[in-house]
Amino acid sequence: MHAPTLPKLKKTPKRILDLVHLLFASLWLGGFTIVFVCSIMLWTQTIDPVFGLATINFVQEVVKVCIPALMATGLLYGFATKWGLFSHGWVTAKWVLTIALVVSTALVPIHPLCLSGIVAGMIALFALSIFKPHKKAQKAPQRA
Repeated sequence: MHAPTLPKLKKTPKRILDLVHLLFASLWLGGFTIVFVCSIMLWTQTIDPVFGLATINFVQEVVKVCIPALMATGLLYGFATKWGLFSHGWVTAKWVLTIALVVSTALVPIHPLCLSGIVAGMIALFALSIFKPHKKAQKAPQRA
């Protein structure tokens, strides 16, 4: 029994999906990078605490929108493109890492050490998307 699929996206709709997914992923990474930098500045007392905490709270509100959008576009990738949800190890790794990051962002305190791990995990997600380790090898065309 196979997982349910949608009709595969054509070139232009897939590119739009790529764009939307990358925009939200960039906002998520950028947002947590800002939170990370602000937390360092708060920890070292090089920023006004009111400004630092207000910035962190604002960014966290933006991130709350990014996470569901990323999950939705990720599901669309899984159902409407050749990548599937679990047919490639790197895609499965991205799902596991994404869920772990979402849970950890809700549970960890705003501390530079904790946030550095989250930012590193997000960078790993980008790396998995770019390098696609253990991608199924494409067969070379046979010569007659």
